[in-house]
Order: sequence, then C-alpha cells, then structure tokens
Amino acid sequence: MKVLITGASGFIGSFLLKQLIKEDKHEVAVILRDPLNAWRIKSFLEHVYLIKGSLDDPESYRSQLSVFKPDVLIHLAWDGVVSKRRNEAGQWRNVSNMLEFMESAVSQDAHTF
Repeated sequence: MKVLITGASGFIGSFLLKQLIKEDKHEVAVILRDPLNAWRIKSFLEHVYLIKGSLDDPESYRSQLSVFKPDVLIHLAWDGVVSKRRNEAGQWRNVSNMLEFMESAVSQDAHTF
C-alpha cells in the first residue's frame, strides 16, 4: 500500500513514520515544507518519497502527489500548535488546507483517510 503522511516531522508523525519504515510493508511518502529542518526524521528521509511542499500552497505538492498516487492519507499536520497561536482564528486555515489536500489526493485515487 502507498501511504502518505502529513506532519511526519512532528512528535506523533515521527514515531508513525519510523514504525512504517521498520515494518517494510508499504511505500511511504511525506510532505515537508523544510526537509533540512526535519530533525526528528532526518535519518529516515532516504527511505521515503519526499514531497517538498506546504499544505498552505496546493501547487507546491499537486504534481508530486500525482506521481506518488497514495492509497492512504494520514493527516497529522497542523500549523500553529504552540504557545499563543493555539487559539487564533487563523486555525481555521488548517481545516481548509486539509480539505484541499484531501480533494487533491482523492483525485489521484486515494481511498482511505
């Protein structure tokens, strides 16, 4: 199965990514804004299909999404989870970004979210 993870460099996402790679049963892709800053998963990036992009900018990931064609999406990305930003009205942007991402993946035949 082809699995695409958003938020793979976060706390939960990094453990999930490591487990999927360890199991060696799936092709795994991750979307990262800044791969050089993904310190939790740096040593695992050679084992995944890397999509350099941001959920804030659908054009940054659409073409690579069509190349990888995931079956499964695991969405763990969320912007603004630290400190004062947790309660900002801009948090709603995360919802619209997730929906846009999901629509793009479904158009590439992703079937599980």
